[in-house]
Amino acid sequence: MKKIILRKIVNLLNSGIDSEEKTLYLFVEIHKIRKLDGEVKSYLDFFRDWLVHDEISYKSSTDFFLNRFDKYISGSDAKKIAHDFVLHESDFFKFINLKTELRSFLLANNLPSNLTNDNNYWLRFVRVLVEILKECPVKSSSGKIDMLSLTEDNSGNICFRFHLRGREEVVKIKLKIKGL
Repeated sequence: MKKIILRKIVNLLNSGIDSEEKTLYLFVEIHKIRKLDGEVKSYLDFFRDWLVHDEISYKSSTDFFLNRFDKYISGSDAKKIAHDFVLHESDFFKFINLKTELRSFLLANNLPSNLTNDNNYWLRFVRVLVEILKECPVKSSSGKIDMLSLTEDNSGNICFRFHLRGREEVVKIKLKIKGL
């Protein structure tokens, strides 16, 4: 079964991940392999959950991700919190964590790594990924963050929006990836 799934991933990667359907399919097939291999929760799993559900509220998924940001939230205002998020978690906001894990997965399974090695291919992939994620908020029932969403502001910038539990203000971080 694993060989069949890996062959499908090879064909998919070689055809180019340039649509919503292909992006979703890639993450679903990667999840199947990771599950067969008994892999632990990772960014690949979190993004798969985020992509395939119109709302993530699974405790294991939200705990893996959103709670990592809790330590940067204090009595500070939204701008200070945004600064701390970017300072300490810039790899997340630039999709570097995802790219690193995806590259490791591809290499470990002897799959073509052009998606993570070719910057233009990667940027096209991230554009599609962002368009899908804009439709899917992440809601958490615990921690200091109530919800994470990707939205477009009035200037057309893509922004990560963290809605803090029990607070009116929203922490907004513009997506800044060179070439995107």
